[in-house]
This record gives sequence, C-alpha cells and structure tokens, in this order.
Amino acid sequence: MHRAGSLVSLLIILAAAFALFVYETGSYPLIGVDEPRYIETAREMLERGDLVTPYCHYQPRYDKPVFFYWLEALSLKTFGLNELAARLPSVIAGTGMVALAYLLGNIQGYGLIAAAIIATTLEIVVASKLSITDISLCFFISATIAFFFLGYVNQDSYRRKFAFHRRTTSNWFISMFIMAAFGALTKGPVAVVLPLAVIAPFLVYEKNLVRCIIDSAREMLTGLIGFLLITLPWYISVHIATHGEFTTSFFLKHNLDRFTHTVSNHHGPIWFYIPVLIIGFFPWISVIVPAIKATLKQGSSTQLSSRFSSSLLAKFCLWWALVVFLFFSIAGTKLPTYILPIYLPLSIIVAAWWSDAFSYERTQPWRNLAGLIGIGLTLITLITGLVLVTGVFKTALSSISSDSFTLAFLIIGFLLIAGFSIAMTAILRQAEIAFITIAITTAIAYFIATPMLLKVYAQYMDDGLRETARKTQGSLYTLEIPRTNLFFYAKRDVPALKYPELMAKLSNGEALTLVVKNNQLDKLRTKLAAQNGEEMLSELKAGKRYHVYTTKE
Repeated sequence: MHRAGSLVSLLIILAAAFALFVYETGSYPLIGVDEPRYIETAREMLERGDLVTPYCHYQPRYDKPVFFYWLEALSLKTFGLNELAARLPSVIAGTGMVALAYLLGNIQGYGLIAAAIIATTLEIVVASKLSITDISLCFFISATIAFFFLGYVNQDSYRRKFAFHRRTTSNWFISMFIMAAFGALTKGPVAVVLPLAVIAPFLVYEKNLVRCIIDSAREMLTGLIGFLLITLPWYISVHIATHGEFTTSFFLKHNLDRFTHTVSNHHGPIWFYIPVLIIGFFPWISVIVPAIKATLKQGSSTQLSSRFSSSLLAKFCLWWALVVFLFFSIAGTKLPTYILPIYLPLSIIVAAWWSDAFSYERTQPWRNLAGLIGIGLTLITLITGLVLVTGVFKTALSSISSDSFTLAFLIIGFLLIAGFSIAMTAILRQAEIAFITIAITTAIAYFIATPMLLKVYAQYMDDGLRETARKTQGSLYTLEIPRTNLFFYAKRDVPALKYPELMAKLSNGEALTLVVKNNQLDKLRTKLAAQNGEEMLSELKAGKRYHVYTTKE
C-alpha cells in the first residue's frame, strides 16, 4: 500500500511538472540566437533528408553533435513546424530530471521531496521551456551519475544479502554507459568527462575503485560496447561526410577552445556562477547553507559496511555539486545554463535537510532555526526586489508591457511573500507545512510568471519578424543580420545582404522585402542618398528593434 501511494504521488508530481513546463510553451516566438539555430537545424535536416550532417542557415554547422537535432526533428515531424514542437524535447528532459530526483532521493526515503524541489527550481523551469541543448545534456549527465550511484548502492546490497557470492555488480552500470552515450551524441566529450570527474575520485575515496571495476567488469564491458555502438556510427559517418572537418572543428574549437578560452564573447569571472546559483536555485537556495552544513556534520562512510549509512547519498551529492561548480567555473567560456547539472545533487542535499526538519519539528524544533533564518533572508530579498521592480524599474516595465503585466507581477510577488511568511511561522513546529507552502506557492508563481515573462521578452526580441517571415511571399533579405528566426518561419533561405549587394539588387529593379536593424537605419539612409536611391524603398513596418522595407512598385 505504501509503495502504491508513493507511486501515485510520484505520478502526480511528474504530471504537475510536465504541465508546468509545457504550459504556454508554444505561445511565444523563438527567443534570441540559440533557439532559432537549433530548431532551424532540425528543420533543414528534415528538408534536406540528411540525418548525418547538421546544417543551419544552409551552411554546415559543426558546433554540436546530432542527437538533440534528431529529437527536435522527430518532434517537428510529429507535431508540425511550430514553437511547441521545437520546445517539447526540453519539456520532456525537464520532466526526466524530476524522475531522476525521485529515484535518487528515494534511496533514503525522501524521493518525493527531492522531486518537488527540482520541479520548482527556477533555472530548471525556465530551461525546460526553451529549445536549447543544455537541459537535455543536463538530463543525460545527471542520469549517468545517478545510475552509477544506484548501481553502486545496489552492488553493496547484493553482497550483503548473498555474502557467499564473490562477485557483486548491478545492471545500473549498463544504464550509466547508455546515458553517457546519448549525452556524448548531444554535446560531446563533456558528457563523459564530467561524470568521470565525479565518479572516479569518489571511488578512490571509498577505497573501492579497483574492486568496483573488477567485480563489475562484465557489466562495464557490456555498457562500454553499448556506448560505442550508439556513438561511433554517427561520429564516423559525419567524419566521412565532411572529410574530417566536423571532427577537427567540433573537438578542437567547440570543446577544447571553449574550456580553455572564451568563445563567442561568453566570458565571466571565476565567481560567475555564484549569482547564477542564488537566482537559479530559487526558492530552495534559502536553506542551502544549513543543508550543506548538516551534510558536512554527518559521519564518514569509507567502510563497505557503512555503504548504506544515511550520510553517503548526501555526501556523494555534495561532492558531485562541487565538481560541477569547479569544472564550469574554471572553464574559459561561461553561460548561465552550463551549470544546470548542479541542481540534481543540490536538490538531494536540500531534500535530506527538509526530511530531517520534519522529524526535528516534534523533538528538537530549535534545530530548524537555521532554516528559519534562511527563509527570512529570502523573504527580505523578495520584498526588496518587489519594491525595486515596482519603484525604480516601473518605467522600464511599462515601456515593454501593459498595466496588466505590472499587476500580474505584483500579484506574483505578494503570493511568494505570503508563502515565505507562512513558511517562516511554520518552520520550527510544522516544517512539513513550511515545505508544502513554499513548493505550492512557488509552483503557482512559476505557472503564471514564466510564460508571461518569456512571452514579453520573446515578443520584444522578435519585434514582428515572425509575422513578416510568414507573410512575405517574394524575396526576403536582411541587411547584415545573419542570424535570426526568419529562416524557420519563412521555411527557406533568408540571405544577409551587404550594402553593395543590396544596392546592386535595387539598381536591377529586383522586388524584395528587407529587414533592417534600427541601429543600421542612418547608415542605410546615407547609402541610399549617396546613390539617389531614397525612392527605391518604402517603409512597411517600424518596430522597436527592426524596420521592414519593401521595394516600390
């Protein structure tokens, strides 16, 4: 009965997480540079009928391997060329992270708590609503490490139950290699290097590296063969198809250079990910300090007999989080989404703290005092932030949105403040009420806020380009804007013209529609005036970021 109840609870959390991630996900245009790149690559893959060599903007794209494009192509083929289909793989990957949190946390009986925590972690929610590779990579890296630990624990359980067996192992190790293979097909070597950096030192610390490899040799070999069978066919095929260009560009420029140097101006200081974590792990960052402190206070577990001690999972996750943080902090190229693999281990650590808090509320409520302080500090930050946004940034808000947006923002802010206020009053004597209140109020706030904010931002960035691309039947060009979402919405090539090319087309009387960034308007007008071409173009649309012109008949 207890297992059935837990399964029902898990299914409810998974369904709620999926609903949170998928809600309104198809209602806003593609955002920024990355979303159009990924989805356009998948569209061109279908258009060209080539599942080996990625192309974007009708040029070879060697930045990433192929698996995420396959997922998106499958989604587009199934659900059509639309934004929801583009983002559905990320929605599924985010839901998968919730399932992983349950599997890992349930080793110590707090799987549902861990699942609820990661489902309401801000950066996980946002990443799951965008068509980017990072959340899928995060799932595969997290699954690789989680399946290792599940195998490691199961391996010891097998020895304890049947001590006369000399060989102890687990099929989880095979699953570990399979997940690493899909990760390697999603973004390359990092899907292998990062899990290895977590797992190998842990086994050395446990004084079990050699025995684990020897005892699990058959499963490890099976998993390795599976890894090679999944990854090598495509890597060999693309190497042959591109005459080695993909191999050289991807492994050297887009992997080694990204780690050792700054690529695409994505740089940051060594502490870059500290503010990212403070915001990205909201609202659970409020208790991260007492959670880490409690983990460090737990006893050592270096002996096999203590493999099932309650401290092992939390300490393993603390090491896991530390490795992820250091790995990306020392890398030359930094982006906020790179740190996503840290949220599963942090969710487990925080879940362990809340699980203990539920028991302390009855016997030692003072032990939850650190949690009360953390929640209180978060509450103060929320109030301060609300005042700043509605006061200092009121003009900026009104310039990009309507009064209804500002009203909704206020309602969300007060909802979160109310939730954290209730949690503060309940944490000492009713910790379960505090946890449930934070989880539910945050989930409701995300349900309302994330699609609204993403929609406002997407519409501002798009500035009518989606409509322009869909309506334009003739020749469509941009003026020195090589990367836009126009390709996907126009379903064809949209060349980026330089000024001499534009002038030549205008002189030849070619009928065209031209998209121009606002910061290029003065230069365009000067060029047209210099060649007496002011009368060649008429303004079709004037936006906040782009102007659209068409040739006069």
